[in-house]
Amino acid sequence: MNRKATLITLVVLLACSMTGYYVWCRLRPNKPKQKPFTTAQPTTTTIRHRIHANGIVKIKDSIRVGSLVSGLVKEILAEESDHITKGQLLAVIENGKSDTSIRIAQGAMMQAQATFDYVSAVYTREQELYAKGLRSDQEIEASRQQYMSAQGALITAQAQLDVARIEFENCNIKAPEDGVIVAVGVKKGVRITTDLDATVLFEIAKDLTKMEAEFSLEESAAGHVKRGQTLSFTVDNHPYKKFKAVIKNVSYAPMKTSHGLMYRATADIDNSAQLLRPGMTLHATIKVAKKRDAIGVENVAFYLDPLVVAAVAKTLGYTIRPISAADKKELDAEHRTVKYVWVHDGKMFIEKALETGLYDDRYIETVSGLEPTEHYLADVFQANVMDDHYKKMFKGAL
Repeated sequence: MNRKATLITLVVLLACSMTGYYVWCRLRPNKPKQKPFTTAQPTTTTIRHRIHANGIVKIKDSIRVGSLVSGLVKEILAEESDHITKGQLLAVIENGKSDTSIRIAQGAMMQAQATFDYVSAVYTREQELYAKGLRSDQEIEASRQQYMSAQGALITAQAQLDVARIEFENCNIKAPEDGVIVAVGVKKGVRITTDLDATVLFEIAKDLTKMEAEFSLEESAAGHVKRGQTLSFTVDNHPYKKFKAVIKNVSYAPMKTSHGLMYRATADIDNSAQLLRPGMTLHATIKVAKKRDAIGVENVAFYLDPLVVAAVAKTLGYTIRPISAADKKELDAEHRTVKYVWVHDGKMFIEKALETGLYDDRYIETVSGLEPTEHYLADVFQANVMDDHYKKMFKGAL
């Protein structure tokens, strides 16, 4: 027998030995049987309803600075984190025209001014002659029309000169407000546009001591969060420091995600210590409510699989008494807070409808539907239910 065949033989023998040991452990007569379910009684406890959410830190009041003219970025005169003042020059755009538009408009303005001055003088003389009866009504109207036309041309030329000056001045990007530059969106030599997808040159924070928390709430949590509630949160950069914030708004517009519907919420943050920076990930805890001496039932009790409960009952020879689908539909319509648990009574599993209240990470408050002395199913073990299946499977082979 070669070496490869010997190795294969050993692997097969090892696998058979492990399978035999597994079957012996499962079916040995002295193996103590574990009860396939556990029960618990309602507990008097303090329930703290908290909601957890993740989000980011954002600038509360910021300004995005763009350009009203297209062209190349000729100069950038400010950097990130620079403190700037209103009117400070931040960048210069080269539009390819320089001041030629201004000089063309100035020439047109001079021509319009000269024409207006001449026509105005003629109109004045014509008015004097008309007053002496030396000009007809038709002649004075024609002179007046020429005067008004020349005046209109002068106004148009002045407006065109103003536009040319404004466009040329718009090549100089200036700070609209005092603040701190938190982002520079361009580099020298980059071409910028002014269309719908306009380039953002700078983002300026007006006040970094006032920030905003933006986070997403699950559909089940959104209804519990209200404006004015306080929350605490941590950021990865300061994991042991808790920051405070106040809920400012909870959006009514849903966002569809892979985890279901989510709702955007925002909160105001006091960042006087300036430990927070835009874009930091935050982990928030919102305190919704607190109740002492509440009657609590463990959360897991409400999520037991009815099929597993039925399988356990069948294995033990118990009777099962579920609530009908029609009755559940009626109860759900009447009580928005109804939940269902299984009660262990002798050799019966009875499903009961409970009116519930607050909840936390472990307990759900029971308002009615369960007596303090009753034992509810806290857990069932599906592995024990499958033991019979394995016994039947291996019985014929042993």
